[in-house]
Amino acid sequence: MSSVVAKRLDGKTILVTGASSGIGRIDILKQVAVEIKREVGEGVRILPVQLDFSKPDEVFSFINKLPTEFKHINILINNDGLVKGVDKAPGIALRYQDHV
Repeated sequence: MSSVVAKRLDGKTILVTGASSGIGRIDILKQVAVEIKREVGEGVRILPVQLDFSKPDEVFSFINKLPTEFKHINILINNDGLVKGVDKAPGIALRYQDHV
């Protein structure tokens, strides 16, 4: 990663959500964390977590237990998705708005 990008990200908290398989799997996240530290620098703190975003109680419990330095999010990369069948766009917005 270029030093310009590293400087822009210095001190920032970035939340990257994943899925229950593929990139979201905790073992993959741990490997990615090692690679990010190698590219960006050892001063980077990474917290890989497996979490089910479809369960609000689990999400709120996780948030309440987070260390203070992770509670302010500067950048969100929402790669998480809830597959609940196929629907036309207008129906999705109304029916699943609480899950986004």
